[in-house]
Amino acid sequence: MRRFATWLRSSLMLIISSVGSAATAQPAGISAHEAFRQFLAGHLAEFADEASEATFTMARYDLSNDGQPEVLVYLSHPIWCGPHSCDLLIFTPDGNAGWRRVAEIGLAARPVLALERRSHGWNDLSVHVRDSLMPGRQMSLHFDGRTYSGSARPLHRPDEGRLLLSIHDYGSPIFHAPASRPR
Repeated sequence: MRRFATWLRSSLMLIISSVGSAATAQPAGISAHEAFRQFLAGHLAEFADEASEATFTMARYDLSNDGQPEVLVYLSHPIWCGPHSCDLLIFTPDGNAGWRRVAEIGLAARPVLALERRSHGWNDLSVHVRDSLMPGRQMSLHFDGRTYSGSARPLHRPDEGRLLLSIHDYGSPIFHAPASRPR
């Protein structure tokens, strides 16, 4: 009887866990890009009315070296942009088929590169920084154990990293799915 109870408990736990993971899994027939766009639209829902035409550019890269890629999101709309740069958001998987925001970096412009150097186990980033008082230049950002620090440092070799977000990347709409193209 004890073996049957153990088997039954194990079987029920397996069934419950598979039902729970199926409920949070990516819907069938939807691309990873579209699934993330839907998450991002929900995350930024408070801006949907005034930024209905906003776009984003994204890159996936394992910054934390844990085998699960983070998502870097470059937002494009006057709400998140100044005259020379926009906000860069970084999300990490939260373990429940969702995402947790790790960083919001203002005054960032593309290109964005992942550097070989690491801080607290995460790749340092190189972002283009420009304001109206100085010409743009690549600066490095370091992970402080919780987020990417706001103190950018000049790079000695600005092209030393892996390109994640290019100045030539086109954005996708945040708040509505792009129209499908006829085949």
